[in-house]
Amino acid sequence: MNAPCPKNPCPNEGRGIPFSQLHYTGLEQTILTIARHYFSSFVMPEKHGWIKAISTACDHRGHIQGPHLAMSVLSVVQTMRQSRWSTFHFNSPACTTCAQFVTRNEQALMRCVRASLNGKQATANAYAVILCEGNDVGKFVYALDMLAQNLNKTPYDAPKKQPRRMVWKDVNSNGA
Repeated sequence: MNAPCPKNPCPNEGRGIPFSQLHYTGLEQTILTIARHYFSSFVMPEKHGWIKAISTACDHRGHIQGPHLAMSVLSVVQTMRQSRWSTFHFNSPACTTCAQFVTRNEQALMRCVRASLNGKQATANAYAVILCEGNDVGKFVYALDMLAQNLNKTPYDAPKKQPRRMVWKDVNSNGA
């Protein structure tokens, strides 16, 4: 993985395609941002990007689903790392200029994520083989499936219970 841009504003403006041209959903942008924080953690562990990844997930999905999203994205990132041999180029989530662009490697990852989220497993598998350079993609595809499953389940789907009514009683009164 390449190192994130240490300068702000970034001298490397134009590293990839602007987000606006890719038409990512808000969820897809969030997933990529979380992944970028994890990528940064591997390149510069002293910056503790993993904390920002979890924080970003919680900011976007709440404190119940956020940790699930953070761990699912980490699983996708980690299994991809285990399958690829070449450098994965990403843009820093901390650089305001870099963060507006998506590298070719990031685009390839997001094609896999998008296909999986949309239930297109054959497409996700094909993109995974390309992203992982022809290496075994079994664990990576499984991690993508788990990400999609975790995002399709929410604890809020259960019917809401009616709140109990609070009854106030003055213990000092004689019931009058």
